[in-house]
Amino acid sequence: MLKLLTGFALLKGGELFMQVFVTIYVSLIVAGRRTIEQVPANLRDAVKTDLDALNGAAE
Repeated sequence: MLKLLTGFALLKGGELFMQVFVTIYVSLIVAGRRTIEQVPANLRDAVKTDLDALNGAAE
């Protein structure tokens, strides 16, 4: 049971960790310091989603 709870905590922590990197890359793209092609493949879809949300909010 402890292994299951530890694994779940790591999974949730991993999601938070990934969201931090997504936010960083979104900020870098908005600032013009990175392009979507420079975003690691495992983060690219989430970054695109956040960028689309920002563009929708700006309209």
